[in-house]
Amino acid sequence: ETADNDDIKQIKREDFQRDCIVDSITSLKQSVVCYQNRIPPSHIQQHDTNNNNDEDDDAKALRIGCHIAHTIRRIVFQTLGFTLSSGISTSKLVAKLAASYGKPNGQAIVFPEAITYVMDETEIRKARMLGGKLGKKVQSLLPPELATDKKKATLGCIARLLTLDDLVSGLGEENGRW
Repeated sequence: ETADNDDIKQIKREDFQRDCIVDSITSLKQSVVCYQNRIPPSHIQQHDTNNNNDEDDDAKALRIGCHIAHTIRRIVFQTLGFTLSSGISTSKLVAKLAASYGKPNGQAIVFPEAITYVMDETEIRKARMLGGKLGKKVQSLLPPELATDKKKATLGCIARLLTLDDLVSGLGEENGRW
């Protein structure tokens, strides 16, 4: 009888996992996929729910994140009447940037392959904690042609042009490592 219970639990677990995968694909279809043309189609297409061992773990986790965010947004709206926007990605910073693509009352996802493109179009001052004096100081560390133009000074520029040593020496240990 214990073996039968274990078999039933395993079947329920597999059914639940399959349902989660299907639900995550549905939620992804309701999301803005940032730079969709830059990511592998396999990240956003329906997968065989019985055999997806070859699938990228990040892509799977992000699709499940879409489903979780969609569910939270739906429950908050049903319970409180508030609409929410959400961003889903592999880091908190990029997820916060992604949320702006899903506004109003939507959600957006940035897969790892698209992060560079999002960073290249995001002005330094749009990033959390970089809108004021610290952002101006970071921008001043960039080459002169970028340091004076807010539209050209992007998070991508920081990543490409400034080393950790540059940031630490220009901003101090604590801010530079942040």
